[in-house]
Amino acid sequence: TDLLTAAAATGRVVNVKKGQWCDAAVMRGAVGKLRAAGNARAMVCERGTAFGYTDVVVDTRNLWRLRRECGVPVVADITHALQQPAARS
Repeated sequence: TDLLTAAAATGRVVNVKKGQWCDAAVMRGAVGKLRAAGNARAMVCERGTAFGYTDVVVDTRNLWRLRRECGVPVVADITHALQQPAARS
């Protein structure tokens, strides 16, 4: 909350990255905290969802869900889906 409030205080657009285990509805709360702090200039970033222990996948349906739940622009950072964070070489 403190970080979102500080970001909102800048008056600039705030890009909130969705956690890899978060549902789209969870992000509504983050955007709500920005609005409560006086800044409605937000966007939500879809980075993918953890799938098992070594993969991150992007479900493009979540772009629509985020837009519906949060009511702000949605951007996608698909570079996370190109990684295998815990994979062995």
